[in-house]
Amino acid sequence: MHERVSGSRYIQPVLVERTSTLAGALRRLGRQRATVFLAVALYNAPPELIGEKLQISPTSVRRTFEMAASMLRHPIVARNFQHLIDD
Repeated sequence: MHERVSGSRYIQPVLVERTSTLAGALRRLGRQRATVFLAVALYNAPPELIGEKLQISPTSVRRTFEMAASMLRHPIVARNFQHLIDD
């Protein structure tokens, strides 16, 4: 039997593992890099807006995003994601 969450849905173990793997990777980025990465990747937020909210320059936002993306592409991290894709 699957574990219930919020009293309304059953969670599939594979989905929980994927979410946990992504959360762990984002946690290793640090708060600012993860925030910038998610703002760009999920919301396509412009660097000017992100910079205004985080009180950093748009150039720093671009560099931070590039660093976060690079860290997530690292072979060790990518390997963690690859085994989830294969499932």
